[in-house]
Amino acid sequence: MKTNLPRAHAWPARAAFSLLLAGTAACSALAPTPPPSPTPAEPLVLQVLTIDTPPISQVYDILTQAFARLHPEVTIIKVPLTTDPAQQIASLAQTNNVPDVIWTIDALTPSFVDAGLLLNMNELASVDRTFKRDDINPDALAAGNGQEKQGLYMIPAVMESVQMFYNKNMFQKAGVPYPDANYTWDELIAACKKIQETSVNVKCLGYPNSAIPDPSWWAYLVPWIRGYGGDVLSADGKVSTLSSPESLAGLQAYTDLWTKDQIASNPQIRGNCFVSEHCAVIFNVVGGIGLLQQRIGDSFSWDVQVIPALPKGRFTGTGTYGYGISSSARRPQLAWDFIKLLATPDVQRTILAQRAGMPVLKSLSGAAALDTHGTPPANMQAFITGSRYGLYPHAYPTACGNFYSGLVQSAISEAFKAVLEGAQVDTAFRQADRKIQDCLDSAK
Repeated sequence: MKTNLPRAHAWPARAAFSLLLAGTAACSALAPTPPPSPTPAEPLVLQVLTIDTPPISQVYDILTQAFARLHPEVTIIKVPLTTDPAQQIASLAQTNNVPDVIWTIDALTPSFVDAGLLLNMNELASVDRTFKRDDINPDALAAGNGQEKQGLYMIPAVMESVQMFYNKNMFQKAGVPYPDANYTWDELIAACKKIQETSVNVKCLGYPNSAIPDPSWWAYLVPWIRGYGGDVLSADGKVSTLSSPESLAGLQAYTDLWTKDQIASNPQIRGNCFVSEHCAVIFNVVGGIGLLQQRIGDSFSWDVQVIPALPKGRFTGTGTYGYGISSSARRPQLAWDFIKLLATPDVQRTILAQRAGMPVLKSLSGAAALDTHGTPPANMQAFITGSRYGLYPHAYPTACGNFYSGLVQSAISEAFKAVLEGAQVDTAFRQADRKIQDCLDSAK
């Protein structure tokens, strides 16, 4: 079967919600051939296309274990996502073997929906009295829609926001106060310079690690634009505004961390500098905590705090990922029974307890997150408070890509790299703005 799927331009890997996962970059509708109906004699098998990297693999394990307790007669087969999702699904469709359940992320879901890859689960949800839609964070639910189609295409697993992780020992050694809830970027920059004076071979801010392609990730960069009064798109989504005076001011301030202040790590350096104490501060989500706890152990003291404030306020990247049902699913009801468990209190509590992510249920958004059992970070309140400052990824026309792949991602990333190599912010990002605007104009 030939499928007419969007073709992606990049597939950067990432190991937490903040994984830079690629989307699709050209819009066309998929018209899948109806799958053959299973016969009663066939074994009950459910195939799940998913990321096989923590914390997403942790969430998958929690989900499959909960499902196995209810449906021991069903065999779950994990299909690891190894390339761009659209490309992998297209390849599987040619063999009439598209998985029943598909992992997806906020910026990727609209392309999947508009291309006809995901089933609208509204009908399944409406007759299921055990599914409590009203208890799910509405922003997380909204991320499971297309640009052209509205419905229920994704059940969210977590609702994450990027906050500040800091090495308490390095702040103490430099004689600077720990960050508090009123902290500003000016204060952090000043503290970083003192930290670098007292710690050898340290760049204070550690953006790059083995899972992050470069610091132009939207959840890092867009908050700086908003923090200076700009944005990446006009309110109607028709005009790219990277080259507005306010946006350029934010981009200048962000890239100054490398070019002027020289307090941020070289993006080409791979590895987690926070664990090795070659940086004092990183920006991460709850889903990254478990791995940090394992790797840091008792080596040093650390904690988290809300994202520092910029001139126009406090902003940070927020988003979600989850699972949807393939429009070619052989057993859509069984797939529904599997993924609806994501929205149950037991599964959500386990996700939180394992520090694999913050809950999407409104009923679990408070004190349940604060019990640290004496292990760092102590200030889990930062993730509750910090979620108030969250920005969600803008949706671009599918043909233009998104913040994870395609023209939008490549244009922004190339401009960022050019500035670090000596180009002027105004020149590099005006060029990126023109590329994106040309695509917006052609997509009208």
